[in-house]
Amino acid sequence: MRKQNQQQKQSQKQQFSKQINAQTLRNSFLEQAAYLLNSITTSPVQQQKEEEEKQNDKNNKKENNSYNLLARLALREVRELCFGDQIRMHKNFKRNYCKRCFNCWLAPESGKNFFSLKIKQISKQKTIVLKCQSCQNNKTIPFNVNYKSRNEKVNNDF
Repeated sequence: MRKQNQQQKQSQKQQFSKQINAQTLRNSFLEQAAYLLNSITTSPVQQQKEEEEKQNDKNNKKENNSYNLLARLALREVRELCFGDQIRMHKNFKRNYCKRCFNCWLAPESGKNFFSLKIKQISKQKTIVLKCQSCQNNKTIPFNVNYKSRNEKVNNDF
């Protein structure tokens, strides 16, 4: 009887771990798709095409907006899936998009910025303040100059 209960518990744990892996893979895929779609709208090649084709101005704006909307929709979906499945998102991932309008802040292939950056000192601690250009939302990130990771510390006692 006990062996059967233990086997059932182990099989339940294995099924649960498979679900978590599938859910995290889905979230990872949606995140990568969002950044890819955002890079399409901000790539230098796309910007050159826009400059060359000023006659079809309305169509180009609609195409760019559609890529941007798809990227924002994917980020919104990732956030909702993480809430529903109770998966914790990594801090670096949370810091890469605006929480209000779901606009990606990082565009690696172009020099176009979707945010403004300021460093302020709030109550004896420096903070980085990111301001979204589309919705004017502010996001503060703590900034510690003296921070050292566990591997960088001199006295590591494991």
